[in-house]
Amino acid sequence: MPQRPVIHRLPADVRKQLDHRLIAADFGGLRETSAWLRGLGHRVGKSTVGLYARQLRLSVAEATPGTPGAAAPVAVRLACLAAAAHAKGSPAAVLERATAYVAWATLAPATEG
Repeated sequence: MPQRPVIHRLPADVRKQLDHRLIAADFGGLRETSAWLRGLGHRVGKSTVGLYARQLRLSVAEATPGTPGAAAPVAVRLACLAAAAHAKGSPAAVLERATAYVAWATLAPATEG
């Protein structure tokens, strides 16, 4: 059985603080967050924090009605991921592009005023 990701092995209180820090920083400040975790004795790199921040951002968006991409149907999300995968780039870049596509695809139509 594969080992759980390092972020998911953090103590619950540290993960809760991590979530709050990432949300407060609008899912940025990855270097500072990684340094904070290292200061607590946890060996977590910036890339790992970045991947976790993306996952957290998506879960927060899904839980927040009215947010672009919130509760996007699975078919829409998969189609956006497939479209993003056609462009060249790292897995992180593909995920970022797919997230942007989901946000675009799920925007409410603009109302004319």
